[in-house]
Amino acid sequence: MGSGALGSIFLILVGLRLSIPFLAVCAFGFMFTLPLMNASSQAIWQAKVAPDLQGRVFALRRAIAWSSQIVAPLLAAPLADYVFKPAMTDGGTLVSILGPVVGVGANHGIGVLISFLGLLSIVVCVVAFFNPSIRNVETDLPDHVMTSNIEASTSLSNQPAD
Repeated sequence: MGSGALGSIFLILVGLRLSIPFLAVCAFGFMFTLPLMNASSQAIWQAKVAPDLQGRVFALRRAIAWSSQIVAPLLAAPLADYVFKPAMTDGGTLVSILGPVVGVGANHGIGVLISFLGLLSIVVCVVAFFNPSIRNVETDLPDHVMTSNIEASTSLSNQPAD
């Protein structure tokens, strides 16, 4: 959750200034946190899911994660074009609130959208942190139990034949 919150802070910073070097630093910081989040998540899933189910569980996880790559542009494009860009142009609804921080202009609307997504990500991280069943998943949920090949073959040989 910590690397998720850090990545979210970099997302928030991306929308604040239209500067290529600043954008590059924020993009590097955000991308640096992704392997930390993915590795932590993968380690927990591999420890908690039995090996005979891992293929199905991981395939479902990947399908859900990749489906967001279809939905995100379908939502982001109309939000950027019809909500955030007009709101950040001269006389827009968000100019008086966010204009002094991020600047005024249509390009700043996309920055506000990205910063808003970073803010939502931080909210998700905070909610997850204060949810004990998520925060304590490593200790509360038991690891799958591996039986050795000898024990498995012995238990199978002791069963009556059909």
